[in-house]
Amino acid sequence: MRNHLCCSALVLLTVFGTGGTVAVQCPWGEGCVCLECPSGQEPIKACWQVEGPGEAMRCQSCPAGTFSDSYDSDQCRPHSSCGVLNKKVVTSGTSHSDAVCGDCLYGFHPTAGRTASTLACVRASPAQSTHVRAVRTVDKGSTGSGGQPVNGTAVRSPEEKSTEYAVFALVPIFCVMGLLGILICNILKKKGYNCTAEKEGGDEENATPQKEGERERDTERETQRERDTQRERDTQRERDTERERDTQRERDTQRERDTQRERDTQRERDTQRE
Repeated sequence: MRNHLCCSALVLLTVFGTGGTVAVQCPWGEGCVCLECPSGQEPIKACWQVEGPGEAMRCQSCPAGTFSDSYDSDQCRPHSSCGVLNKKVVTSGTSHSDAVCGDCLYGFHPTAGRTASTLACVRASPAQSTHVRAVRTVDKGSTGSGGQPVNGTAVRSPEEKSTEYAVFALVPIFCVMGLLGILICNILKKKGYNCTAEKEGGDEENATPQKEGERERDTERETQRERDTQRERDTQRERDTERERDTQRERDTQRERDTQRERDTQRERDTQRE
């Protein structure tokens, strides 16, 4: 008993005196005291891996991905893997604390009858994944003890949801069709047609003079275009004729000049001979 107390006192004095470093005094067995480290640290070797009493031991920080949350001689433990458990990460792990996992990921659900945070979530079956959406509603007809409306939960079946989707899809289609009808009606009105669905004799009689008047206006426009075109052609012909006349005049003038030069030259020659 006295030897055990002496061994324990020697280990504690060595730890406090050397800042966490201790020399194991005996091999693993009776009377051996393992090195204890604060949270966030671990011994460089597990107590059972110490080979002899002369081997020096010290504390070191927990490796990445591990933690120690107590003052003991155990090695740092790995963080809980929320991804492997198919859960959301609430708090990431540190060297002093474990990771905290939350609810199951989409498409997974907790194991039946178990809600522990360390239990893995299992994939939901196709029948469970096709769930019915619950919508929070307020029932105006029923009131509670305080006279306030009571909140209720209305469950909508897949048929109701499909009907809602169909209505949402048809409303834009009807709007587009209405806009197209208005656009086509305006175009027809500009051309003299009537967009009403009534087929009375008076409407047809009114529509006929309108069409005839438009035809007459179109004929007059076409005739005016032909007249303008003919005038342009006549004007172009007159211009071409005038150019030809000017050219002929220049040619005649040039010939007269040439003839006069020849005459002058001949006179000079005759004078020279005389």
